[in-house]
Amino acid sequence: MREWLDGPVHYIIDTDEIKEFKAQKTDKDRAAFIERFWRRRDPTPNTIVNEYRQLFWNRVRDANEKFLDSSKLGWQTDRGKIYILYGQPDEVKEDPFADAGTGGKSSAGLIRWVYVNPGGRKDMDPVVYVPFVRDVTGEYRLSYDPKLSSPFFTWSQVEDNRTVGLGSLLSSIQPGGSDPLSVMLDLGKMQEVPPQESIVLDSVETIETFAYDPLPLAIDRFQPGGASFLVVLTAAVPGPPGSEPPSILARFSHKGTKTGAQILGEGSFRIEGEGDARVAQARIVLDAAPWELTVLSVEPGSGASRIFKGRVEPLAAGPALHLSDVVLAIAMEPLPFAAQASYESPYIIGGFHVIPRAEARVKRGESVRLFFEIYGGTSPYHLAFQLEGQEKDGRWVALGKPQEHDGTERGQGFELETKPSWPIGPYRLRVKVADAAGASTESLASWSVLAPKSP
Repeated sequence: MREWLDGPVHYIIDTDEIKEFKAQKTDKDRAAFIERFWRRRDPTPNTIVNEYRQLFWNRVRDANEKFLDSSKLGWQTDRGKIYILYGQPDEVKEDPFADAGTGGKSSAGLIRWVYVNPGGRKDMDPVVYVPFVRDVTGEYRLSYDPKLSSPFFTWSQVEDNRTVGLGSLLSSIQPGGSDPLSVMLDLGKMQEVPPQESIVLDSVETIETFAYDPLPLAIDRFQPGGASFLVVLTAAVPGPPGSEPPSILARFSHKGTKTGAQILGEGSFRIEGEGDARVAQARIVLDAAPWELTVLSVEPGSGASRIFKGRVEPLAAGPALHLSDVVLAIAMEPLPFAAQASYESPYIIGGFHVIPRAEARVKRGESVRLFFEIYGGTSPYHLAFQLEGQEKDGRWVALGKPQEHDGTERGQGFELETKPSWPIGPYRLRVKVADAAGASTESLASWSVLAPKSP
């Protein structure tokens, strides 16, 4: 959780808060600080939703999706930082072939953003021009060239190094230090609701109790291609309709070392569903190695936290027949168009829209929906699904005959309706797949059947 400070929040956190965060000794204390950090910026503290927090992470998400022409994540780019601090510009003009004339320090490419009355601030020009010049690495960098940020700039002047007119905001505040973005950090507290950053609340609510409870979490692994594997995390985050979901952070690390850790920040988790069915999902592609996983969820109102700690092993790779994890799903349906297939979009696995169950529990009378993918081997495939139940002595016994069919698709779905007569207790489905070459493999999906709630 120490890595939180290195994420997008370092654009808005102040020096005293950095010191306070670094002084925290445990992840529990750091998580409590994160909640206090966002409470200080809540423009409407008497309501459930923290609008500023939502605005911030929406902008982080948008930056990651918009600025894909960089080797960095979108939020780490100069454009990403300005976007997070200022929001969507009022006007964007771009010429990928323009020569900005910076003496060999750039390649062709110029973008100019225009902000009209940014953030409603009174301490800057009513119209701000923000230029980005592509450097020799192909990265667009914030430029402090007064010609490019001048209101008198015309695109025909990009090959003329003479200064035209007076400098605008960016040229007039050029810093003496080596970090030009530090100026934007100082003056860039421009949000759609200005008080969210211009006023720091005097009173800070202290979280008195901060107990860890278990976090219900489903971990599903897939092998979309290559030696690496995809891990999809789905956490149960139930709450009243319209309530703000908890903050969730996840860290993947190698046992015994802090190097090479992978972090899923607050902006990585997407919410789906409402009420008791509400879940949050994030995904990450990992190298084929064992990983230690820690997931922390913190409620926005009380600061109460839930935690999951476990281990994630890589899936088998290569041409041999093998399966993904079998996902126990709340909902599952094929996508209407093949072009929608993705392993990056939330709640989409290949050609299916899948909402996993964070807890392996099914109420009697509900349908059991299962999804998995087949990798390697030779199609067509023969699939067999055998339902099993657990006796009181612990033995697993087959219930009825297996359901069998043939298929050629990578993504496979299976649905089983539970009956009102089913005894409550543990069940599982044994999935067997055989290919045309005679190879076979199998996997299990387990769940418990619960009695439905009384009306």
